[in-house]
Amino acid sequence: MRKLILTFLFLAINILSGSLAAQENDWEFVKNEEGIKVFRKKTEDSPIKAIKVTNEMETTLSALIALMKDVKNHKNWTYANKNAKILEKHNEFSWMFYGYSDAPWPVLDRDMVIHSTLTQDSVTRVIKNEGNCIPDFIPKNEGVVRIPACHSLWTLTPVGNGKILVSLEIQIDLGGTIPGWLINMVSAKGPFQTIKNMEEQVNKPCYKNAKISYIIN
Repeated sequence: MRKLILTFLFLAINILSGSLAAQENDWEFVKNEEGIKVFRKKTEDSPIKAIKVTNEMETTLSALIALMKDVKNHKNWTYANKNAKILEKHNEFSWMFYGYSDAPWPVLDRDMVIHSTLTQDSVTRVIKNEGNCIPDFIPKNEGVVRIPACHSLWTLTPVGNGKILVSLEIQIDLGGTIPGWLINMVSAKGPFQTIKNMEEQVNKPCYKNAKISYIIN
């Protein structure tokens, strides 16, 4: 059952984002491993706890955005993601994203549709990538459970010396009958592994040397 929950937990969180309401001091520290810090907190509207993962990476803002927007490569670093694609691109700062997770038999697969938006503060250079699930944007697939609700936030903060503080906050309702308490038992693993994989991927030459005209580095 633990393996099953972990398979579901992180479908496409890479491109999502969304501002979570509670204050910073509401976060409960979970662990610090390999420099990656994990936190969680209770939320008012769901039994499923929100998760936050942070890590300092020696990289650039352009490299991180190039990686995050390369949806064909999400399966290689976003936990449990099997397929990802852009359904509709409004501009460089707004798009509709689809993610799919192949669950082990006999449980039904999960998929999700997300509206993602990208913003950058022109003074601090902090980038936020925000997203929310829009489950009815496209028809549901037979035999697949559509994720009914998700909210996430990627925050990329330059901290000097060529380093970026990468933060991911996420809360997700997997749908179906999986109890919230069971999800909470293992929910930190997905975001942790995603951040760890992200650091490995962003150092590849195709991302490391990226220059994006609309990003202030």
